[in-house]
Amino acid sequence: MKKKALACILAAVMLSGIFGGCGSKPADKTLKVFYWDDLETSTDLTTQQFKAAVDKFNEADNGYQIEITTSDISNYYIKLNALVAADDMPDVFMCHPGNLMRNAAESGVLMELDDILKKDGWYDTFNPAYFDSLKYGGKIVGLPVEAASACVFYNKDIFAAAGAEIPTTWEEFLDVCQKIRDAGYAPIVTSGTEDWVIGILGGYLSDRNGGSVNAIVDGTLEWTDPSFVEAGNCLLELVDNGYFQDGYLGDSNGQMTTKFITGQAGMMVTGSWAISDINGVESTVADIAGVFPFPAIGGASDANRWIIKTDNICIDHDTENLDAAVEFLKILTGEEIQRNFAEIAGRLPILRNLEINYDKAPVQLKELSDYMADMTGSFGYFNETLSSETGSEFNNAILTIALKQATPEDAFMRVKEVSDEEKAR
Repeated sequence: MKKKALACILAAVMLSGIFGGCGSKPADKTLKVFYWDDLETSTDLTTQQFKAAVDKFNEADNGYQIEITTSDISNYYIKLNALVAADDMPDVFMCHPGNLMRNAAESGVLMELDDILKKDGWYDTFNPAYFDSLKYGGKIVGLPVEAASACVFYNKDIFAAAGAEIPTTWEEFLDVCQKIRDAGYAPIVTSGTEDWVIGILGGYLSDRNGGSVNAIVDGTLEWTDPSFVEAGNCLLELVDNGYFQDGYLGDSNGQMTTKFITGQAGMMVTGSWAISDINGVESTVADIAGVFPFPAIGGASDANRWIIKTDNICIDHDTENLDAAVEFLKILTGEEIQRNFAEIAGRLPILRNLEINYDKAPVQLKELSDYMADMTGSFGYFNETLSSETGSEFNNAILTIALKQATPEDAFMRVKEVSDEEKAR
């Protein structure tokens, strides 16, 4: 009897070695995620909410753990494009809309999400307008995580000290710049080392002068149109009058932002993602920073047209961990995390009927939402909406005009040449 009992015990031990044993937790599988900021060290409030979603997934009893790989935003797309070229993608990764997502879709690495979104009414939780820029071949290939619009942030205390009011026209904008400069502050902060930043300003100057990026894409407008030359001339007005901060051509996006959030400048033209920094631990302007739309230029201009984009997340087309990827994305786009994106990080929500307590949210989000309620139209960031080389050359054109290395005429002629060469290929 004892021998029989011992044999049963030995058999049980052997089986437990093969199958892991009754009640023991199997080793976690890995869901690989690629993100554009360091989740452990970043003070960015948006990144912190992304980390909260990762932690929530990891704490669930689903047999998976997220393996996160991160990169600073400047190098993120260099690394992502290399992964796309090698078809060696992580399970889940961030991707901007426009040309960057289009290139990934053309390479065949993005999973089509329409059928997945139709299950359990998931699609119906989103504001459907945000999917317009996330389709390739009529199929949805990316999910919006949060939305951002480009706007003018301003320091209310500096405006008061300078006797300035929110401008609605270009002439008023220039007058405000001069008043701020006379008061001893930099009127506007921007970045020359990361030309996409000054390219946002260039995008608004182009649009307000009639240079529609959507018209360029659909072929109804040429780069030789006078609107782009006028945009360059407006930029030169800012440069020639000394309305940018000292050393702006050598400042990074981070350095530019730091100068604004520490009270050294009157205005900053950038995306609403900066609300996170304005309300971060290093900021001194959380309670005195406001928002207004980029002003109209000329009688036909419309100041209620906004540059808008979404930050998006995609799934690898041949992931072996699809159920886990969908589970993570549902956490990320669920009400809890989305409400935190808005109320803590000041991001525009992507859900259809999300209730936001604006008393908890950064004041800039409420101001921005109120202005955007009167929005008459929207367009994308030029460098992301245009094809790859043309978008890069647009940003470069804005920078070379600021550097006075090219006239507006010559700079945009170069954009046309690059565009024509790209189309010919």
